[in-house]
Amino acid sequence: MSFKLVSDADLKTYMDISETTWDTMLGDISEQVAQEFEGFLHRKLENTGSDVVEYRSPTGTESIVWVSRYPIVSITTIHEDLQRSYSSDSVVDSSDYFSHDDEGLIELESRCWYGGNRVVKITYKGGYTKTSEVLVGLPDAITLAAKMQIAHNFNRRQSPGASTVNFGGGGSQSYTELGMLQTVKDKLQPYQRRRT
Repeated sequence: MSFKLVSDADLKTYMDISETTWDTMLGDISEQVAQEFEGFLHRKLENTGSDVVEYRSPTGTESIVWVSRYPIVSITTIHEDLQRSYSSDSVVDSSDYFSHDDEGLIELESRCWYGGNRVVKITYKGGYTKTSEVLVGLPDAITLAAKMQIAHNFNRRQSPGASTVNFGGGGSQSYTELGMLQTVKDKLQPYQRRRT
C-alpha cells in the first residue's frame, strides 16, 4: 500500500508552493520517498490494522527479539517452540516478557529466548496509523527528513544526473549529492531497526 510521511499541505508550505500545478508530481515523489525511507530504516512504518506474523531465530544467548513494524500497538501471541509447531502449549505468557513498543523489541524478563531457526513466532499489530494517505504520529525528525528529501528530489527532477545546472542569466547551481541526502540519513539513523 502507498502512503506519505507528510501531508500535501505541510509539504507545500515547507516548499513555499501555493499553486496546484505540481500536486500530482509532489504526491508521487512523496510516496517514493516513503518507500525509500522504509528501506533505509529496515522497517515497515504503516500499521495495516491487521495482525502481522513474524518469525525470529534467536541464538539462545539473548533475551531480546525485534519486530519489523513498530511502534508496537498490540501483541496477540508469542510462541516459542523448538519443534516449530506453534501449538497452544508453546505460547509465552504475557507476564514473562516486556514490550518496548517505541523501539520495536520484546524482552523476556528472566531468561534468554530458545536458540534455533524460526523458533519464535510473533503475532502483533504495529506501525503508524494512516489517515488520508499520511502516517500520523511520526517523530518530527522523520517528518522533517521527508520534507527535505521530497524538496530535493523535486528540485532535481529535470537534471537528476547533473552535478551543475546552468541557468539562462549566466548563473549556475552545483549539486553534490544524488539519492538520499546525507543530512536526511543523519536524521533517520536513530530510527533504524536493529537486526537480530
